[in-house]
Amino acid sequence: MSYIRFLAMSVLTLVALIGAACTSDSPPDATATPTTTDTSQDGAVAGIETFAAADGNFVVLISDEENAIGDFAHLWIYIDRIGVQVAGEGSAWLEYDVPVENQVVDLTQFVGDDATSLVQTNLPAGDYQKIFVRVEDVEGELVTGETVSVKLPSSRLKLNQPFTVGGDEVTPFVFDISVIAAGNANSGVKYILKPIVGESGSKKSFAVKHEKQENDLDVEVAEPGAEGEGHVVTITDDAGNPVEDAAVQIEVKLDALQTNADGEVTFGVPANAEEIKAEVEFGEAEGEIHLFIADPTDFDDEQDDEDEDERLTIVVVGDLVAGAPLTLRVTDAAGAPVVGADVEVELEIVAGVTGADGTLTVDAPADAAKVEAEARTEDGRGNSERKGRRDHDEDDDEHGDKGDEARDGREHDDATGDNDAEGKLTIAVEGETVAGAEVVLTVTDESGAPVEGVEIEINDAIVGATDADGKLTITLPTGVEKAEIDAKLGEAEGEIEIEL
Repeated sequence: MSYIRFLAMSVLTLVALIGAACTSDSPPDATATPTTTDTSQDGAVAGIETFAAADGNFVVLISDEENAIGDFAHLWIYIDRIGVQVAGEGSAWLEYDVPVENQVVDLTQFVGDDATSLVQTNLPAGDYQKIFVRVEDVEGELVTGETVSVKLPSSRLKLNQPFTVGGDEVTPFVFDISVIAAGNANSGVKYILKPIVGESGSKKSFAVKHEKQENDLDVEVAEPGAEGEGHVVTITDDAGNPVEDAAVQIEVKLDALQTNADGEVTFGVPANAEEIKAEVEFGEAEGEIHLFIADPTDFDDEQDDEDEDERLTIVVVGDLVAGAPLTLRVTDAAGAPVVGADVEVELEIVAGVTGADGTLTVDAPADAAKVEAEARTEDGRGNSERKGRRDHDEDDDEHGDKGDEARDGREHDDATGDNDAEGKLTIAVEGETVAGAEVVLTVTDESGAPVEGVEIEINDAIVGATDADGKLTITLPTGVEKAEIDAKLGEAEGEIEIEL
């Protein structure tokens, strides 16, 4: 899992696995059959006849409520797994891998009722209470041609949305993911990817649509040659001709590291590195950090476990400098160093552009366990892994035994965790509260601290999300007697009603 800061030309992640891979079973009957149909009318489910029950009784589709998607020429999301939770307190989750050919979704092509199938599989008949999709990467390109970072509230986008699966009938579930703009021209616009409850569910209308494909590039990453030689990345078009001037970026996963007696690990950072992502596990406790070389003060510190006792914190020791060693320290909830924790590190590295022969030689750290390449031209993009080069019987098994169990589609404990925020949110309003007026909302938590990324609805319509200061500027509606404003982030929520 990684979050990619783009090159000048936006790139798509392309994967070529280097080194030994672990063997695991494929999820049962995890196939998808995207087919174009007409949009349904009056809430009826359209397109369901295109999914044969023989291929599985449950289909997950991805769609996109409009919101800020009009700002984007492309918004690619990489989804590698879905999970559903059986109804009942403490019930188990069932998880399934997304077929490689379905893992990349450009949300700009699936707005409104348009949807694309992600997974079709067999679920035990019965009631379910939650569903998540795990987003591995997000890449955004604005209509201006600018590449932009899109924030994820969590790598697992989760919906508390009950549904029922029948034994012999196909049940479709539309999982609506939308991009929301937070902030303004003065403070800067930030984009946040959010699941939309009101547009998701097993009763939502949809029309299955083929995604318009860009020109495909074929990407190959060779294993290192003789000592002192790097990996050779070769880019060709569909006809096998070399592609010159393709922008190439590589992602490197280092060999597994373990924290020492001080709870620290040290590794080298290449001079052309852009980003670093580190994930740590110790027993059931987890933590992760995402660092950007260009601005070391800009980082994401994600926690994927609501239990404070099972959260690990990763901090940078000293300075973060490309081309120099970096030390990370892991501590537990009490602030004590964690000895023997497993740390996985991924590096995003700018490689350069291909020459006339369509090749580029790139260096990777000597302790690289896996090297991935990505490339893009103005006219096309390539993706070696997601063009089916990875065998489903081979997997890098980034998530250990829990990953094996999930890929088998078997029941297991709630390994996903409910990382949703909990508690009460307070909404304050600055400005004249009359119809059509512009006011500033400030959302704070129970301690009075501003909360970023809170989804704001006015009279059941999403209007945006709060910025880093917990603020969002809105225009009060006209033609109504009152404005009901709701603030939601995970399980935390608040509301206020304004008479107009």
